[in-house]
Amino acid sequence: MNHSNLPYDQGTYFILNKQNDRIYVGASGNVRTRANMHYAALARGNHHNAALQSDWMTYGAGAFEFGLLVENMYSLCVRDFEAFFVRLYQSDNPRYGYNIGFFDGRQPPSKTYAEQIKAIARAWQISNRRYSDEVIRRCIAHT
Repeated sequence: MNHSNLPYDQGTYFILNKQNDRIYVGASGNVRTRANMHYAALARGNHHNAALQSDWMTYGAGAFEFGLLVENMYSLCVRDFEAFFVRLYQSDNPRYGYNIGFFDGRQPPSKTYAEQIKAIARAWQISNRRYSDEVIRRCIAHT
């Protein structure tokens, strides 16, 4: 997906390097605007993530894909989903991703917590991207 095709809604997104499969995971209240900010900074050569910037310069813009992981989640869950996907894709490990130092100063999600977030994601997908009472209750309970 191209960064300009992403929704303006809140959600959790990724930037994937298709050459080496390293991934950056982020979350925003406005996914398209945030993706455009990433793209512009990378194109200017001054992105805050040095490893991502270096690979962008090495492989070029065409080697990267911007995409959506979770759209329109209840606002209290956006950062929880970001942490969940960072852990899932191990993008805090330089071998697999660009979210280096993501968990510095904060506790990574436990396996139990990750299972709860997975349950929220499944409920969200089943509910056709509508907020069920159960999804909202779980989001509030686990933030």
